[in-house]
Amino acid sequence: MYMRWIYALAKGILLVIWWRIGTKAKSIENRNELKNLKEYAQKTNKPILNIGCGNTDCDGTNVDIIPMNVKNFQVIDANRPLPFKDKEFSGVFASHVLEHLSSPDFSLKEMRRVGEKVYIGRPRWWQLGTWLTIDHKWLIFKRKNEDFRFIKYHALYAYILVALYLLL
Repeated sequence: MYMRWIYALAKGILLVIWWRIGTKAKSIENRNELKNLKEYAQKTNKPILNIGCGNTDCDGTNVDIIPMNVKNFQVIDANRPLPFKDKEFSGVFASHVLEHLSSPDFSLKEMRRVGEKVYIGRPRWWQLGTWLTIDHKWLIFKRKNEDFRFIKYHALYAYILVALYLLL
């Protein structure tokens, strides 16, 4: 009886490690892409638009759907047309935003309209958070030289599979 619980605990620890590896990989990718966008912003002398900024200040215009304590912040819903001119920004930084939106295709077009370069950080298929984050509405895939592909998703499916994994 105890061995079964120890085995389930070990599997749970593996899931936590998997989650942490994915989170660290996401952080490294975001840091590198933001550095590239900042270098490009200096060359073009235009600001960066940080959509879904949370508490991250990109030294440009920071927007999110709820008020945040960062400089140059505006409350903007990325599900709606962005209130900016065409190519007003050197770049748009949108890390882990599209998978939460109602119409990611529309939002992506808007980001491309207002920014010269657009970085879309997205959960990868191998990251556990992709599957278990309850408010993700889409799985996002991209192949080289292709645009994004959005597949409707609900995390409940993954929670059922994880429960089965831990119980069996």
